[in-house]
Amino acid sequence: MTAKNPVIRPVAESELDRVGDLTVAAYEGLTGFVNVDGYVDELRDVAGRVRDAEVFVVVVDGEVMGGITFVAESTSPLSEWDDESAAGIRMLAISPAAQGLGLGRLLTQFTLDRSHRLGNKKVLLHSANFMHSAHRLYESMGFVRVPEIDFSVETVNLLGYRLDL
Repeated sequence: MTAKNPVIRPVAESELDRVGDLTVAAYEGLTGFVNVDGYVDELRDVAGRVRDAEVFVVVVDGEVMGGITFVAESTSPLSEWDDESAAGIRMLAISPAAQGLGLGRLLTQFTLDRSHRLGNKKVLLHSANFMHSAHRLYESMGFVRVPEIDFSVETVNLLGYRLDL
């Protein structure tokens, strides 16, 4: 099943709380999620992400159903890498009510297309070891595991992925 006529666009200021809430709900709904170092606060802080990167939403029937943070360059405070040829994606989240409709794939593809247009050579991301559905999505889109960029925050292991454009 897919959503009908989804629209992807930059998040509006009036939607920051909604995107923060749905991001927290999506992450807290994952088996294995742990609020390490106040990560829930970071997930909720969409206004902060907008200052340092681009946040896009997917809207279905006038309702925001998901969001993604696009980090265009390694100099952004939100960058988790130092590769000047790479962009990155962070905090992909789909409202629990809309999961399984293909919206995560649409948002991810949107950022890949944006990255390509900006001249990036690759896209990097990290995904927690317990985010199995995200791993399947990324791998199905051509991302490959890059263990040399893995890192951990307390008990959470973050797995590195790369897609060459």
